[in-house]
Amino acid sequence: MQLQSLLVLLGATALMATPILDDAPLFEEDTVDGGKIQWFGAPTVTKLARASCSAIGDVNPVCDSDNAADSDTCWKFIGTLQADANANVYNDQGYRRACYQVDGRKCCTQWNKDIPNLQKKDLIPGMTRMAQMCNEGGISGKLNNVNIRGVCVNQCLNDNHSCK
Repeated sequence: MQLQSLLVLLGATALMATPILDDAPLFEEDTVDGGKIQWFGAPTVTKLARASCSAIGDVNPVCDSDNAADSDTCWKFIGTLQADANANVYNDQGYRRACYQVDGRKCCTQWNKDIPNLQKKDLIPGMTRMAQMCNEGGISGKLNNVNIRGVCVNQCLNDNHSCK
């Protein structure tokens, strides 16, 4: 029991200590539903092993209110992705983060590895799970080692902090 508590505490501490991503280049910006979706690249990160990752529905996110994004903005972001769900995310340009910004509020999802043939709909289940489970004082969560299109990744939803 103590080991489990320590692991949860270490995971939460790592999430809270993540820096804001300001150095990733902006590749594309779309105006959607009164707001903007921005697609960013990310620094190279260590790849996770392909073995032993879980389905998104089988993983409880680590929640962190310190990096919380506006709840309404995150739900609007999810809705805009659903409206164009089959569109490709151009991962060949290094996309690993997308942010939706409206009225000065921002909600971002990040993932830590390239995902070949990624589509907008692939990001929605994790975003929805974190929005539903990590919504105290805003939305901030991290899903560790989940399967998106056959790749084991970490996916986050927050106010623009990194996702390692």
